[in-house]
Amino acid sequence: MSIFEAIVNQFNAHIDASSRSIDSLTPYIAEAANLLNHTLIDDKKIICAAAPNSFAAGQLFCHNLLGNVNFERPALPAIFLNNSNTAAAALGNADSSQIHATQVSALGQAGDLLLILSFNGDEIPLLNAIDAAIRRGMKIITISSGEGNHIATRTPKDQVHIPMNGFTPLQSINLHFLLAQMLSDLVEQQLFGNLT
Repeated sequence: MSIFEAIVNQFNAHIDASSRSIDSLTPYIAEAANLLNHTLIDDKKIICAAAPNSFAAGQLFCHNLLGNVNFERPALPAIFLNNSNTAAAALGNADSSQIHATQVSALGQAGDLLLILSFNGDEIPLLNAIDAAIRRGMKIITISSGEGNHIATRTPKDQVHIPMNGFTPLQSINLHFLLAQMLSDLVEQQLFGNLT
């Protein structure tokens, strides 16, 4: 196989994964976009935490809300939680499994929203962040891969879980980026555009 064939195969795999997601994920994405929109209309903030493989997608989502993606508009309140060893040390928390939960407990208020991007559905720091958000009375959106994963079962039934099942690890990462772009765009269009 040539490098050109490999590149074409990668594009085709991405297109296939995106195509397979249209019918299954659209209702969840619409529900998530509406929940994000209502959170911001209620003058609350969005806090995002991500697994290491989804870290860049989470940063992109927050960057898009803070910046102007499609047109000039005010910045929207979005915080991306740090999961580095430096952050753990700064928080005085020797237990890295609590790194996101500590930040959610410190920054989150009732009515704020926690967005979780999980790669395999079983990351302990993200599970603990969900528990902290529940204790704070926050809304929750989770995006996770893996059949029967703990992130999905930990997400309260009255909140939004976007299941990313049946994809390869690379396809899941690509879809996390796509969802980060899509959700931030939908929020912007709902708040400042003509999307209803």
